[in-house]
Amino acid sequence: MYYHQAEFTLFEKSSIFNDQVKSPNTYHQLIFPKKKLIIYNQQGEQLEQIPPQCAALIYPLFQFQLSDWQSRSMVDLLSINSFIFGGRLSSNEFFHHINDLLKRNNLSLIIIDKLTTSKLSNIYQRITNEFRLECLLATLEILHLISQSSQLIEIKGIANNNKERFFFNQVNEYIDKNIFNNIGVKDAATNFYASESSFSHRFREIFKTSFHQYFLFKKIEKSCELIRSSEETIQEIGYLLGFSSTSHFIAKFKQIKKMTPGKYRKLSLSMRN
Repeated sequence: MYYHQAEFTLFEKSSIFNDQVKSPNTYHQLIFPKKKLIIYNQQGEQLEQIPPQCAALIYPLFQFQLSDWQSRSMVDLLSINSFIFGGRLSSNEFFHHINDLLKRNNLSLIIIDKLTTSKLSNIYQRITNEFRLECLLATLEILHLISQSSQLIEIKGIANNNKERFFFNQVNEYIDKNIFNNIGVKDAATNFYASESSFSHRFREIFKTSFHQYFLFKKIEKSCELIRSSEETIQEIGYLLGFSSTSHFIAKFKQIKKMTPGKYRKLSLSMRN
């Protein structure tokens, strides 16, 4: 069973050309280049090199370009949904190093040393794009290993990115405060003193999806948290989150998670034991 869909990914590995790496992105992107790569900002200024046999962790909303100077080259890529790994799966105190790593909003990217990269690459090979416990654990192991490394080169945030980061954080905070309500683009635009059209355009430009779809995703993620941590019934959770009926909640949950809430609860219980 694949645990990702068109617009949202928990984690996903792929091999693509260096110029196909999406920028900006709402996910953390761990890049394993085949050759030395140069990282440029959106003005074409060289920021850093990713040396051979090293990797880079690129933070959300950082605008960049990758080049190997000569031709297109392949990179191995692991996209990680930091909303989930940085606050849902890793909320336990045991994972506080992972949370600290993912929530460094002042960073644009981290260059990872050869020794750590070699270990990461071995773990990366164990990951498949499937909802399997070993894949979840391998992704957490990768993040934990990076967070524990003392040989990282940290590239601080780029000034041109500050407005996008601020908007990203403000919108997520607004959605979190209204997660049990039913709000639309009009409500959000009013809150941010913008017209519906301008807010929608800016939202899609940064989040790469519509406000409606992202808000639905956040509701489903909140429902997952409640399913895992509470004894409330599926019907009660759907009602709390403002779905019109239990069947509507189940349909939307299945649309995003590719399984029913009941099956998700059974799976989360089995993973806990």
